[in-house]
Amino acid sequence: MAAVDVEDESILASIFKDSFPDSWRDNPDFAGYLSELSSFGLEKLVREPERLSEEREAVRQQTRELAFSNYHTFIRTARCTGHLHRDFGRVEARVTRLLDKLPPFTERCRSVGPRPRPPET
Repeated sequence: MAAVDVEDESILASIFKDSFPDSWRDNPDFAGYLSELSSFGLEKLVREPERLSEEREAVRQQTRELAFSNYHTFIRTARCTGHLHRDFGRVEARVTRLLDKLPPFTERCRSVGPRPRPPET
């Protein structure tokens, strides 16, 4: 992606001031889009908000269609995720109980100690 050079960044910063977070500057997609915007003529710049609105609506429509066409997969995935969450909770609880029992068990093993060996004959 195109990087925003210092001069472009200065111009864009003066135009947009606090319009976008500093963290966006490191995003190559954002930098490329700003570079693209700076190359637009006035007519294309004026149409850009409408184009973005149309693109946003198209993405929303695609998302709706995707959700509708994959509804059953989504439901199965949600159920599977629920089962996994429950099962991991059970495993975590059992591991916690095991860890709680290990120190007393270790102490009991140490108290028994090694048994004396019978003499060899």
